[in-house]
Amino acid sequence: MKPDSATPAILPPPLHTGTPGSFARRTIEQRKHSIIADLLAGGGLAPAAAAGLRALAREIGGGRFSDPFAAGGGPPLVPAERRAWQQALRPLIGRPWLDLPWYEAEASFYLRVLSATGYYERTAPGYGSDPFARLKQAELERNGPRLAAELADAALAVLLRSSLWGNRVDLSNYEIDRGHADSVIAAAGAGPADELVIDHAAAALGSLARARRVDVATDNAGAELTCDLALVDRLLAAGVRQVRLHVKDAPFFVSDATAADVHATLALLSAQPPPAQAIGRRLADALAAGSLRLQPHWFWNGPRHYPDLPDGISGALAQADLVIFKGDVNYRRLLSDRQWPADAEVAAIAGYLPAPALILRTLKSEIVAGLAPGQATQLARRDPEWLINGRRGIIQLVGSGAAG
Repeated sequence: MKPDSATPAILPPPLHTGTPGSFARRTIEQRKHSIIADLLAGGGLAPAAAAGLRALAREIGGGRFSDPFAAGGGPPLVPAERRAWQQALRPLIGRPWLDLPWYEAEASFYLRVLSATGYYERTAPGYGSDPFARLKQAELERNGPRLAAELADAALAVLLRSSLWGNRVDLSNYEIDRGHADSVIAAAGAGPADELVIDHAAAALGSLARARRVDVATDNAGAELTCDLALVDRLLAAGVRQVRLHVKDAPFFVSDATAADVHATLALLSAQPPPAQAIGRRLADALAAGSLRLQPHWFWNGPRHYPDLPDGISGALAQADLVIFKGDVNYRRLLSDRQWPADAEVAAIAGYLPAPALILRTLKSEIVAGLAPGQATQLARRDPEWLINGRRGIIQLVGSGAAG
């Protein structure tokens, strides 16, 4: 896709952990400590891993951002991944955690958690072990089979909305998970009129009907991935020749989907009674046949934003008729996690994308673009936390076929 317009030359500042009263600040001061506490409370950690997590908590609480690659150390990443981290984190070293760009702070938190638990070290007890697996599996078992059964015969329009609202179930934000896990199906059917603040659903359904290859940049495992897979199952049945799921190469943001999570979801669904069983088995067959493909890559769990897509990923996405970007963090990275005006044109910001895009995202951070003039003010009057409480969402087309 040719860019609709160049990215604006004057960029707004990034969301920042030091902004008083912001959701970004709250995640550093509260949520990151809760995640560490949950990992410690879960047990099963080697003493060195527990000590590393406690040291990370102390650093976040009152220390300064330290260099995970100091003196040539750090996790043994592939060279391109290591360079990306070093370049992104170099300007942050020595600064307080409440003086950092928000996305870089969050992404580096998860790199540090994996390093502390031994995920990257071949000789460590935690080598290759997802520290969040217990939480993800419990949420999948709690919500996955029920959602798959209820979505098995749903219309494509309902499946599109369920893929959107499944993003409400997010283990990196437990308040959102507890408040909305049971609302996905109801909202997918016919939620309140003000829940969709951008609604390109009709145009999106037309784009999906014409597509022969669809790529999906996934977000959360569990309930959301189950909803995504139900949508994928219907797309393949309706004539899409191939769907490629772009997943994280390592655990990220607690519940973000990896290839292992996709396999675990298909295995669970395949073991259920019909009709959930049929979705799992059809997609397992599609995976074996190549009409469904998994594409893990370190960039998806890396420190960079999407204007810096590696050539390999950009070239792959360019082959798609439509790329679906799921969830809040993918959205933040599309917009470089910056404080754009709410009525800024997303096509201008994300003109670097190599293919038409469909954004399915519930609002869980203080960033949004593409609204009508004055719409954000009206929403704030009705609900001061409309940007962060997961109640509202967007179905937004960017590029060819976009609806305004």
